[in-house]
Amino acid sequence: MSLQEIKDSYSVSKGFDNWEDLVYQLGYNRPSRLLLIIDEVMKIYAMECLKLASENCYPFQQSITNENNIIK
Repeated sequence: MSLQEIKDSYSVSKGFDNWEDLVYQLGYNRPSRLLLIIDEVMKIYAMECLKLASENCYPFQQSITNENNIIK
């Protein structure tokens, strides 16, 4: 899954058409909320990266994808 796909999927789950729509609507009206959303999306992106990294590390898969390994 690409970063753009993650952003678009997240946006749709929050009731927007896509990432650009979310940024346009929140960027002008609620910039502080937009920053929180960007943090949420980057956590999802980080988790997806860890999942990809763990694909060839089967014994360590559960520990590498543990939510506690994502910087908050």
